[in-house]
Amino acid sequence: MILDAQDWPSRSTHPVYGMPNCDDGRLMIAARPNRFWDDFADRITRQAAEHMPAMEAAYATPRSAI
Repeated sequence: MILDAQDWPSRSTHPVYGMPNCDDGRLMIAARPNRFWDDFADRITRQAAEHMPAMEAAYATPRSAI
């Protein structure tokens, strides 16, 4: 299931919007960018800047940047 923030509390088993989780064989993921993943990206760029080139090479797409 791809859930928006307003649907997350009633359908997801994990309280934090954006944290992928699975229940009864259903995978639940966030539909939009969210604070959960933004915090990880901020942590990487601030605390592990030397790893950014490898992260961008592995995960960035032509329309996105980490």
